[in-house]
Amino acid sequence: MKSVSIQFEDQKRPLYQVLADQLEEKIKKGIYKSGQKLPSYRKLIAEYGVNLSTVTHAVKLLEEKQYVLLKQGAGVFVTSKIQDNEKKQTIHLCHPAKEDINFMGNNPNKAVYPIQNFDSILKRILHQDGEDVFDYQEIEGYLPLRKTICRYLNKYQNIFANYRDVIVVSGSQQGIDLISRSVAQWGDVVFIEKPTYTGLKNSFAQAGALVYGIPLKQDGMDLEQLERMIQIYHPKFLCITSTFQTPTTISYRQDTISSILRLADKYNFYLIEDDILSDINFGAPRNFLKSQDRSDRVFYIKSFSKITMPGVRLGFVVVPKVFRERVAAVKENLDVSLSGLFQRWLNVFLREHIEEHLKKIVSFYEEKYQIALAYMKELTYYNFNYEEPEGGFNFWIKLPGNLSMKPFYEYCVSRGVYIMPSQSFYGASQKEDYFRLCYVQNENEKLIRGIELLKTAYLKCRN
Repeated sequence: MKSVSIQFEDQKRPLYQVLADQLEEKIKKGIYKSGQKLPSYRKLIAEYGVNLSTVTHAVKLLEEKQYVLLKQGAGVFVTSKIQDNEKKQTIHLCHPAKEDINFMGNNPNKAVYPIQNFDSILKRILHQDGEDVFDYQEIEGYLPLRKTICRYLNKYQNIFANYRDVIVVSGSQQGIDLISRSVAQWGDVVFIEKPTYTGLKNSFAQAGALVYGIPLKQDGMDLEQLERMIQIYHPKFLCITSTFQTPTTISYRQDTISSILRLADKYNFYLIEDDILSDINFGAPRNFLKSQDRSDRVFYIKSFSKITMPGVRLGFVVVPKVFRERVAAVKENLDVSLSGLFQRWLNVFLREHIEEHLKKIVSFYEEKYQIALAYMKELTYYNFNYEEPEGGFNFWIKLPGNLSMKPFYEYCVSRGVYIMPSQSFYGASQKEDYFRLCYVQNENEKLIRGIELLKTAYLKCRN
């Protein structure tokens, strides 16, 4: 085989980018034709005189630019009819009207919004602090709130944090964006869970990072595959949701958490823990990376949107000390200050009302969970499969083998029932059909009616 050495036009560019450009040029010129399978990784390594890591990074870039399609177990193909076939299976998401049955979203139920506390606390704050609540606040957040957050973490999550390491943000997504903008660099490798929500992947991809998904098992990430991937790609970050993961609803076991922390120490990478729903717990064990973080490697992100009200838009990040100043500087550029009024409200609410409120919402959601569980058990007669998460807002349900997602989804929508299909978390190339069902938003009667309609949809759409 003829060996082709890669010529650098810009010595500062990583080798995988140069290789990706050369492969892209061959695709554009028709040397690699539409629908054609690219040479194997082994052949590309021999032909271009590079290593496996360079080839895999280059293919990843081409995949992101949609020049190639990676088919597990089959190889890498230039996009064409293969991609067209995927498009035929693509589901165009529809959004429910108010009167529809909404299993699609992941929002709390308005019935448990703490409206009365909100009103009374705001009046008190305005009386006590007056015009000060409308001034610009500290970049890191209102100082009393940051201290209260530390007490909250200690009591409810068994996490010990210093208020100096706490930065208040407008929700989990801003926390992710802050980390990606301040710490991630072009060409860094980031591992995420597969499946996960698209906002996580997009934040790091926009920062120029290469994002790889690690498959999940019932107790968390597949540790064997994780370590193999670490040895190949040398990640800078690994991102997980340790309790009631979205969309799979799994919670990590203690030994899996411990193993991930050991791997982070061994291979010197940082961890991002996104805690979304751990407070909505009906008995499942909760294990956090941050509560066992002895090396100060974990960015811990939490939003209060799910347990208070989404419109308040407040959360926080506990930042490893080595990155604290850098993250705060980016936060200043991103948004000068969050609402002083809302930060003061959350401070009082966490100090005086959070315990009572958590009991109320956990009881409310557990009732709905038990109703959903009772009716969903009938779905198992038709070979629908799911785990019982014992908390969170969702079920992650696998369709029977004789049922395809697209006609099932479209039939449900035609009857006013909206679910979230797995392509929203995997992409259209995912072969196994799952859907996420959020059970918390509907009144009990609509909840039952919606689950009953899933059975009808199966009977109408099965192959």
